Amino acid sequence: MANQPSLPPLDSHSAEGGRFGHLNGWQLALTLLPLGLLFLGGAIGGAIGALGAFGNAAVARTKLSAPVKALAMVGVVLAGGVVFLVVAVLRAVAVGK
Repeated sequence: MANQPSLPPLDSHSAEGGRFGHLNGWQLALTLLPLGLLFLGGAIGGAIGALGAFGNAAVARTKLSAPVKALAMVGVVLAGGVVFLVVAVLRAVAVGK
């Protein structure tokens, strides 16, 4: 039997890094806000929300000032909502409801 790989110990530094690591509280809140579309629109809303969350994570890592980051992240949230509404209307028209 092959040797099992050893895993590093879990501690307070295990969750650092990654796509959402090193974000302030307000940045994390604005990053995760588009995921609310998952509850409104199921898989379609979740896909649009995930794209918005990844977009906001990218904006949060830029070297812009805090107010500009906040405005850009709110813009991404609003754009995700508009895209979701457009897709929902197009789907309703296609289905005939």
